[in-house]
Amino acid sequence: LRTPPPPGTPLFEPDHFLLERISADWPGRFYLGYAFGTRVGVPFGLRHFGPHSEGGWGEAQFTGIFGGTGSGKSVFAASMAVGFARHRPMSVLLVDPKGEFYDDKLGAASHLSFSLHALVRAAGKRLRLVRICDVALSSAITFARLLLSSTPFPTVAGLGKDEAVVELERVLVEELSRGRRTGGRELPAVEAFRDRPFTPEVVEREIVPILERVIRSTYVQRTSAEEKVARLRQLEVQEELARSLEAIRKGYFATWLEDGRRRKTLQEVLAELLEERSFLILDMSKVLPPGAEGWSDGLEDLHQLDRRRLAERNSPLILRDVLLSLQFQAESLYRRSRGKLLNCLVVIDEAHQYAPREVFGDTEEERRHLRDLRATIRDTVRMARKMGLGMAFISQTTTSIDGELFKNLHNRVYGFGMLHGADAQVIREHEGDEAFEAYSSMPNPKQTGRYGYLVSGPIVALGSATGSAVLIEGFGGDEELASHNGLDLEEGRRRLKEDEAELAERFLEAPVPGISLEAPPRGSDWLEDEMPI
Repeated sequence: LRTPPPPGTPLFEPDHFLLERISADWPGRFYLGYAFGTRVGVPFGLRHFGPHSEGGWGEAQFTGIFGGTGSGKSVFAASMAVGFARHRPMSVLLVDPKGEFYDDKLGAASHLSFSLHALVRAAGKRLRLVRICDVALSSAITFARLLLSSTPFPTVAGLGKDEAVVELERVLVEELSRGRRTGGRELPAVEAFRDRPFTPEVVEREIVPILERVIRSTYVQRTSAEEKVARLRQLEVQEELARSLEAIRKGYFATWLEDGRRRKTLQEVLAELLEERSFLILDMSKVLPPGAEGWSDGLEDLHQLDRRRLAERNSPLILRDVLLSLQFQAESLYRRSRGKLLNCLVVIDEAHQYAPREVFGDTEEERRHLRDLRATIRDTVRMARKMGLGMAFISQTTTSIDGELFKNLHNRVYGFGMLHGADAQVIREHEGDEAFEAYSSMPNPKQTGRYGYLVSGPIVALGSATGSAVLIEGFGGDEELASHNGLDLEEGRRRLKEDEAELAERFLEAPVPGISLEAPPRGSDWLEDEMPI
């Protein structure tokens, strides 16, 4: 199948049963659709990222799924994620910026019946549904940037110059990463403060000295600097600073909530994902928990921006925290176990929002945060492949995501909607004129209900020796996907019903007797003492 037959070889039209027999012993065989214009299922090679000796790729794979609105790219990406999730040693993290994967509403606009949740359970994977507002963050730089970008803290502190705010961020990160004795052990300051309120007294003792240092180092005129320092000693100013600090602490970092329940830390959530080898959908559309208005007077964004805008602005900071934590886990496992692979796939929807080719934003601060996230994603692609941490990017066009990321993609999937302009040129350059002509023949799915995809890369198990792309038509829903791949969808639905009570908990735990609020319990054995800043 990978070698063109010599002249004179008899050719026969294959059927599903023939392809089933030919591909029976392929590692990771998974059907994602039909050969376009037929009812013959096309098998793909969705191997896990473990060693070749265990049926894996031996390293992570990176995939791009592109297509216009309504092209079915999200359903294809979800189907592919299920194919990877079938492997027992593999875990999947799906970053969901709009909440449609979390709410299991894929295919609704195109009138497809498609339950990702039921398919994941039918594949034998444990499903974890987590909203980012139900997770306690841990990164010092995330704390500092949220504080300085989402609250009036810099204005209240009297820092009117950009260079003063930048210097304050640097010093805050340094101080929040410094070890402190709390609960009989040494913790970074973020850990020490996460469940200890920022009272005016704490601000006067811990925060004001930091601000004084920044003011004296960035304001040349002595008189101006001393006036600002004197103002910091006023009680009403310290109360205002405390309100901003408390808004960030409660909103994003506190593990113990006011109703007595405990949020798991980001490190704990990711450690469970990797230990259980589960399927985690992380909803990024809600960045503050219900009831936040009651204690978030320090968050000016709640009054000036709607919640969706707040999520869009702060999610790059939070996603960077997630990726750095996963990188740490991959490097730690690889180092401790002498080359063991993480075997984890991260799927990022709306990837052009997080790793754009051109960085835009209302402020230079937002643009800086996006550039930092893009750099982190680039580092993950460059460094984490050999450690078994792969990624899949879902985006509307090939030209909207970072060019360096596109160059590093092993597999490329093109849905409908890129027949003209720069996207058409990209398809011609990477897949060839013949493949583009085939792509051009796909009908509009909005008019026909038929969803076509041009797929290229190592996952194309029926590809030729030259690696040519294959044109397929997506299945008509979850029933067809399940039946072609031997998944019991009814069993998946039954398991989902059994899981409902647990899923409703959203990773929030009841109070643990005997646990000190100043010393939250340690994470799993996957976590080491040092976590990334």
